[in-house]
Amino acid sequence: MINLAETAYLVAMYRALESERIDALFKDPLARMLAGGKGEMLVEVIGEKDKITNAIAIRTYVIDHLILQLVNSQNIDTVINLAAGLDTRPYRLPLDASLRWIEVDLPEIIAYKEQILKDQQPLCSLERVQLDITTASTAVMRYSSSN
Repeated sequence: MINLAETAYLVAMYRALESERIDALFKDPLARMLAGGKGEMLVEVIGEKDKITNAIAIRTYVIDHLILQLVNSQNIDTVINLAAGLDTRPYRLPLDASLRWIEVDLPEIIAYKEQILKDQQPLCSLERVQLDITTASTAVMRYSSSN
């Protein structure tokens, strides 16, 4: 069984596979780097690579467009991405620099993501919060800013 943290690597790898297609619905140039060997291994273990890649690609494409539509048509100045995983929207979507994007996820996912993306520049204001949202007793939140 795959744990919550491993799901992030898996989804990143499916985004990488979609991005490498000639007719890709979107391009995520950071996905393979984030997925790493762990993501590749998990995709092989799960199997049904094309079927799941297609499902993740459609989901990603639809959510990308919904976010852009809402951010561009409403007076939205902050997006909070709960269980953000290895999502790269602040780096790849055409977002206004004034938009505040807050990613919340498990401490190990946030630490890994910050390490891998340390030389990358987000297109908007990006903050990260290390928090296990699956436990109601979480008392401490640690913030990290990538502005």
